[in-house]
Amino acid sequence: MFNFFNISNLIQYDSQKWFIEIVINIIKILLLLLIGFWVINRASKILTIFLRKAHMQQGMISFLDSVSKFTLRMILIISVLDMMGVNMTSVMAALGASLVTIGLALKDSLSNIASGILLILNKPFIIGDYIKVENVSGTVSKIEMVFTTLTTDDSKVVIIPNSKLISSNIVRQSICDLHKCHLNYTVSNLKNFKDIKKQIEKFTILENKISQIPSPSINVKEIPEDKSYIELSFFCEKRNMESVSQRLSENIRTTLKNKNILILEESINSKSGEEND
Repeated sequence: MFNFFNISNLIQYDSQKWFIEIVINIIKILLLLLIGFWVINRASKILTIFLRKAHMQQGMISFLDSVSKFTLRMILIISVLDMMGVNMTSVMAALGASLVTIGLALKDSLSNIASGILLILNKPFIIGDYIKVENVSGTVSKIEMVFTTLTTDDSKVVIIPNSKLISSNIVRQSICDLHKCHLNYTVSNLKNFKDIKKQIEKFTILENKISQIPSPSINVKEIPEDKSYIELSFFCEKRNMESVSQRLSENIRTTLKNKNILILEESINSKSGEEND
């Protein structure tokens, strides 16, 4: 006569053992993934530092970083699946059989990857360039495997698929995109205008983001009611226009204040270099 009580205990014991083994395996897998992703991130940072020291172009660094992370993570996941006992031969065979379907489903992503490679190789623009694509314009901050990121003038982030950049007309505004800036001051109690002019000239020379060809222009003239008019005009890239104007304005205000010159009115304006030819 069978002892059903013993059989029930045996089944319960086997179930508990099986459950414990599953939990242990899951914990091992999670630990492997966490450690693996941490190692990949560290390796990516080391690779980025190495490429920067090699003076590689920033767009290429960003793209290689994106590709290397994706590749290493895929290798890690496949390795973990293999450790779990998953028959990778069957998995690869199934993937191969469904390659056409996967390719159709991922055609946009594959197109973006191919376009990203073309952007890196052909360099129609680089990180830091100011570009316009259709109705969107901004400074290129990232060129990655699938997307390119722009930062607009109002500090918004625009993410554009690489395939769209390849198929669209791009207006590149870079080193040659000079804008003319004007700093105007109406002051009183200006006695030694030559000294003030020399100080302002010094500021424009020390500011390396100001174009020296054409050179900055400084005009000082007397106006009615014992007032003087100071006008500074210079060319710089559009992306640097605001920061350069602010620094110069602060330096000029400080200089005038130290010379006991009263600023009655100040204005800053700019327009594109094409309009000032």
